[in-house]
Amino acid sequence: MRRADPRAGFTLIEVLAALVVTGALVAVVLPLAGRLAARWGRGEATVEAADGWMQAIGRLGDDLAQAVPYGLGPDGGAAAAFRAGPDAIAFVRPALGDAGGLETVRYEVRASPAGAALVRRSRRFDPEAFDREVGGATATLLDGPFRLRLVEVAPDGTRRRDWAPTDGMPLAVELSAVPARAGTGTPVPAGPVLLPIAARAPAVARKAGTAGVP
Repeated sequence: MRRADPRAGFTLIEVLAALVVTGALVAVVLPLAGRLAARWGRGEATVEAADGWMQAIGRLGDDLAQAVPYGLGPDGGAAAAFRAGPDAIAFVRPALGDAGGLETVRYEVRASPAGAALVRRSRRFDPEAFDREVGGATATLLDGPFRLRLVEVAPDGTRRRDWAPTDGMPLAVELSAVPARAGTGTPVPAGPVLLPIAARAPAVARKAGTAGVP
C-alpha cells in the first residue's frame, strides 16, 4: 500500500468544503458588520447633533445676553432695535472682535436637505436700515432632521412668535428642536431652552456705532 505523500495539496472536495464554510461565515458576518456600522454612524450623528445643539444654545444665548436696547424712534425713542417673526429674530449687540461699534445679528430658521437649519447672520449696524439689512457674515449653527422654533417671551410671560420695535425688548427667547418625524430617533433635545435678555427699555442715544448703554 502506498502512503499518502505529506507534500500533496488539498483535494477538490476539501477545497469545496472550505469554500462552503467561508461563504457561510461571510453570509453571517456581513449583515452583522452592516448593522454595527449603521449603529456606529448613528452614534457619530448623535454626538454631532448634541454638539451642534450646545453650540447653537451657547452662541444665541451669548448674543441675546449682550443685546443692546438701541432706540430707533425719534431722538432714540421707544422703538427698540429688536424684531422677530415666525422663523427669524434680529437685534443689535456690540460688535465682536476689535471692530468696535454695534452689529446687527439675525437668526433664521431655514429649510435644508436634512430638515431644518439655524443660521446666524451679522453685519455692521445701520439704524436707518435695521429692518432692511441683508447679507453679511453667515454661519450655520445647527442642521438636521428636526423642526426648530424661536418664540419670544414678553415681560408679562406670554409667548409670541412676532415682535415689532414698538414692542420694546422681550424678556427672553425660547429655542426648541423636535424630531421632524416620530420614531426617527433624532438625537436633538426637544427643549425648549429659555435664553434671557438683560436689556429692557430702549436707552441708547440715536447715534450709529454707539456701543455703551447708559
